[in-house]
Amino acid sequence: MAIDIVKRKGLGSTIVLCMLCLAYLITYIDRVNLSTAAPVIKVAFQLSNTQLGFIFACFGYSYTAFQIVGGWMADKYGARKTLFLFGAIWSISTFMTGLVGGFVSLGLARLMLGIGEGATFPAATRAIRQWIPASRWGFAQGLTHAASRFGTGIAPPLVVALMAMGSWREPFYVLGVLSITWSVAWVVLYRDGTPIKSDTTGTESMTPGASRSNGKMNPKAWRNLIFKMLPVAALYFCYAWCIWMYLSWIPSMMKEAFSLNLETAAAYSAGVLMAGVAGDLIGGLLTDRLYRKSRNLAFARKALIVFSMLGSAACLSGLMFFRGVNSAALCLAIGLFLLELTVAPAWSLPMDIAPESSGTASGIMNAGGGIAGIISPFLFGFVLDETKSWMVPFYITIGILLVGALITLRLKLTSAQQQPLPNDGAADTLPMSANT
Repeated sequence: MAIDIVKRKGLGSTIVLCMLCLAYLITYIDRVNLSTAAPVIKVAFQLSNTQLGFIFACFGYSYTAFQIVGGWMADKYGARKTLFLFGAIWSISTFMTGLVGGFVSLGLARLMLGIGEGATFPAATRAIRQWIPASRWGFAQGLTHAASRFGTGIAPPLVVALMAMGSWREPFYVLGVLSITWSVAWVVLYRDGTPIKSDTTGTESMTPGASRSNGKMNPKAWRNLIFKMLPVAALYFCYAWCIWMYLSWIPSMMKEAFSLNLETAAAYSAGVLMAGVAGDLIGGLLTDRLYRKSRNLAFARKALIVFSMLGSAACLSGLMFFRGVNSAALCLAIGLFLLELTVAPAWSLPMDIAPESSGTASGIMNAGGGIAGIISPFLFGFVLDETKSWMVPFYITIGILLVGALITLRLKLTSAQQQPLPNDGAADTLPMSANT
């Protein structure tokens, strides 16, 4: 049954949200699977930390390139076709990773994965914009990203368990099949459009094809949108620098810095990465609550992001004083929890600032994250090889988080219409602009 014929209370948006949560979960398992298997692959292909960091960074090159492309395609052609196409690409690349034979082919497989996943989040933001009321955008972004962090948390033990069935290649075969299954389910179930509140009971009806942009933007409109989103992309770069460090290097750090076996390192990594689930959920609830209480959208977004980055930097600083595996894991886990409070308000900003071009706007923002995904993993591995110290890359990360907090403080968000939130939760929009 396609969602465009669903007219029961809340069911349409619930199905969409569940499907997106599943997509986010799978994509992040597909990202972290290589990080978990990296200690074994590193030995098998005789890679240095710098080479391993470059392979991690390969994902970021194509991921960044397809952020705006994917967002524009979602605005023009809809989230249904866009997510199906790029979902198929990330599924095939995951399966092909299990077939690689060395440094070059592994890097190419990661480039292909970046193409597929690069369009995913901007297109998903477009679907959220169409289906979820504006008063719950923070919750929706928090929930979907919590699912992604749940994926990062279960990936280490899941990948190790699948590796036990044969070799490091098995997890990529299994996860590739799982990914293509989701893509087929999405194109069968989802329809583009906007839910419309037809009565006071909150019953949803669907208008297929509504609220889809024609994808045409003149040069001036492009310049204006880029100008509005650049400061947001800059703060998201600072957030993403830190999250890419977690996703790429924490499993290897647990194994090598603390001399743990692969299974124990995976368990510690899972514990650290699971902390992000709570951060995303609470961040989504908090930014919506701050908005409802203050009626100040800028405050609801900025205050949480600044607190998040400063708190995470403080926790990572604790690694300088606590050197045992348990205390280090605790500092990392609390730091990730606080860091993830940024996600929901940050991903709500493209919908706040450019609601009718939310896919493209979120692509511009996440391009900043993609650039961080190119530099952060590679630089971490290079610095590790040069200094033989796991702490030096963390010093760099702490400094970048402090810069992110400063950028957010200087961010000026001005609302074009300061209207109260509707009582029925209808999809209100508050167009805003951003500058520093």
